[in-house]
Amino acid sequence: MSIRSEWVDLQAGDGTTMRAWVARPESNPRRGLLVFQEAFGVNAHIRDVTERFADAGFSAISPELYQRTRICPTMTPGR
Repeated sequence: MSIRSEWVDLQAGDGTTMRAWVARPESNPRRGLLVFQEAFGVNAHIRDVTERFADAGFSAISPELYQRTRICPTMTPGR
């Protein structure tokens, strides 16, 4: 199945911006799923999981839930 995936910016209720990885099938999705990140953010693994759900026919989104904080010293917020 062909999918499209990309980073999008979401507006939070407090006016801040939160990035999210969105993946969706080219055809009509069956349903939508929210994919929660691990402690290390929306990394390559979480993006891959999100894309695999899209490949199975679901519209999926993985928001960066901790965009306001650093998870570990080697991470940059929002990355």
